[in-house]
Amino acid sequence: MGDKALFSSVLAQVSFALGKANIPFALIGGIAVVLRGYDRTTKDIDILVIDADERLEELILELSKQGIQLRLHDGLEFARKHRILLLESRDGTPIDISLGALPFEVEAVNKASVENVAEGLNLPLTRIEDLVIMKAIANRDRDWDDIRRLTEINTKINVDRILGTVHGYADLLDQPEIFERLTEILKV
Repeated sequence: MGDKALFSSVLAQVSFALGKANIPFALIGGIAVVLRGYDRTTKDIDILVIDADERLEELILELSKQGIQLRLHDGLEFARKHRILLLESRDGTPIDISLGALPFEVEAVNKASVENVAEGLNLPLTRIEDLVIMKAIANRDRDWDDIRRLTEINTKINVDRILGTVHGYADLLDQPEIFERLTEILKV
């Protein structure tokens, strides 16, 4: 995962800023995959937030107080258009904050469990099912590898919830192959 102490420090800074801005969040992406049991490398921190659209300026200010800056000169406009805030910590760690608004994203944040991610650092971590759903929708090779490993080491998951949600998104995206590939992996 890279330098765990380094990630812990950056996670603590981001968590503090999100707390000051009173923005609900959960860890997602590679860092969440690692924390859910699949030890693989990741070079960035991915976070899903909700209820942040009207407070992006405040969030950016709080993050800057922690030494976290926008990666793009037009980062605020980019975030509003693409629903992702691209940031970087003082030490160069990339941080991607996804601006959630869909019912699935709201539920993912609201149902995240607070886990000890490092000594003295407890943060909300998305459920395995939500990680699998997000990874399937992203539909990249690395994501499919993550899904395979997560479902191998975590066999007590709500497969019906995963399939129902991914089926809906695959239909919406007109990409039935996403659902087909997921059913192959889950062996259903």
